[in-house]
Amino acid sequence: TGEYTKIDAARYICQETLRSGKGENSVCNMYRNEAGNFAEDDWKDRMEGKTYLWTMDFHGGPASCDSPIIREAGGVLHAEVDGICDYYGLCRDRLKVIRADHWKEFDPTEQQIVDFKAAYKDDPEFKRVDAFLCHHPVANCELFLPFNRSIIVHATTRLEFGRHDAGIDWRLNSGYDRNTGQEKWKKWVKTLQNLATDKRNVIAANNAYDQQYIKYFTGISDVLLLPSWCGIGIGV
Repeated sequence: TGEYTKIDAARYICQETLRSGKGENSVCNMYRNEAGNFAEDDWKDRMEGKTYLWTMDFHGGPASCDSPIIREAGGVLHAEVDGICDYYGLCRDRLKVIRADHWKEFDPTEQQIVDFKAAYKDDPEFKRVDAFLCHHPVANCELFLPFNRSIIVHATTRLEFGRHDAGIDWRLNSGYDRNTGQEKWKKWVKTLQNLATDKRNVIAANNAYDQQYIKYFTGISDVLLLPSWCGIGIGV
């Protein structure tokens, strides 16, 4: 993603080695400051001249496919992904409050939304973030509303996914309530309509069906088509 410097990579490898119980390796001794710790730049000084995007998804595919585009455009994307993440190397690392536990907390509660805001209100990394990006589900952009940053809604499946999921079998077996889901769906549509009125934000889909789906259910006319397929032989 272009996020990590050499010292960031060394720090991560060392921390993972220690966490696994294998003890320090040569990497741990390569990049230490005088205090014996890895030097870590302040967030305000990191990734100078680059646009920093931040996402929290439950599937690593969309963020993985978007990363080359973002990097080529001079940006950096940090992804905190739970669920399908190992293959992409984008599993959650420093995510606060939301512990989706392989999608068991797929739809944040009102209390989690409040706690998320409190946890990141003075967070140095969030102060460095230029824009938040949401893919899967896009409704989790609701978490980022309090932070006064640009929001990029990039739908990869139906707009109501994660809120109004009465037609999804595995959601019905996870404590999902249909009536609550309907109300959350209405609220999310209204939120999206409000986001579309601010030119700092982007409403988009990675396929023509969902582009038209968003237009139909929200009345938003300016919905971009931003394909993100990165399969073999196709590219973006």
